[in-house]
Amino acid sequence: MSLIQSSKGKAGSVKAAVKKKLSPAKLEKAKIQVITNPRNISSARGTALTVQFNPSEYSIQRHARASVRRPLGRDSDPSRSFAVSGDLATLSVTLYFDTITDLHNTSLTGMVSAVKSGGTAALKSTAVQLAKDQFLPGSSNKSADTCAELMRLLKFNSETHQPPLVNFVWGPLDFEGRVESIHTTYTMFSSDGTPVRAKVDLRITGSERQDMNLARQLPFESPDRTKERTLAQGDQLWMVASREYDDPAQWKVIAEANDILNPRKLETAATLKVPSIK
Repeated sequence: MSLIQSSKGKAGSVKAAVKKKLSPAKLEKAKIQVITNPRNISSARGTALTVQFNPSEYSIQRHARASVRRPLGRDSDPSRSFAVSGDLATLSVTLYFDTITDLHNTSLTGMVSAVKSGGTAALKSTAVQLAKDQFLPGSSNKSADTCAELMRLLKFNSETHQPPLVNFVWGPLDFEGRVESIHTTYTMFSSDGTPVRAKVDLRITGSERQDMNLARQLPFESPDRTKERTLAQGDQLWMVASREYDDPAQWKVIAEANDILNPRKLETAATLKVPSIK
């Protein structure tokens, strides 16, 4: 092999590698999937509704409910507030559906093939049919049909007495929950009044699947379960009871569980059992 041929071969390899690296990624469409069996999500994702246009943005809102102890005669102390429960998250996203720009089964490749096989007459026939499909009464009302499918996600199931669980899946986002609200605005119509363009504001209440799986793997600790705590320097049993039970008077429960006769003689770094107080 000559030096010139070798150089050409290397240049071709580099060019192919650069082309592969710079080629656009495959467009992944967002989907809304109905969950038919919540106990086995991986094999229980039912019918999927694929959005026409991927959203330009979405937001996830989460907050916890707090309880504040209000002392008499003085200002409240933020350090005395307690988070009593965590609410579900809310996914908010706006979707767009447009029959006019959705050219059904007509593609550029198909039109080129029609011209090659039938000439300009075939191209004219294809264009006329396309115009009829888009603008004449009785044309496809995919936007309205899709919005109606979304609205059905708020309907109660006769067997479960609940609306269906759904997944909103797009790339790394996998959000599971129930549809809280759907606000549909129709912005364009055909000559017979059929909606051909719509904007849908969708809200789903639930949680990200990744967070749900992580929560199931972590041990749950609360005052109704026995756990262990290590004493810090200066800690007293009443302090531990105050932190764990929110009641300093429950120090006797901890003393009995650990066979402590004299609560004033505690060793620093000692490990104590903190029993439940059901």
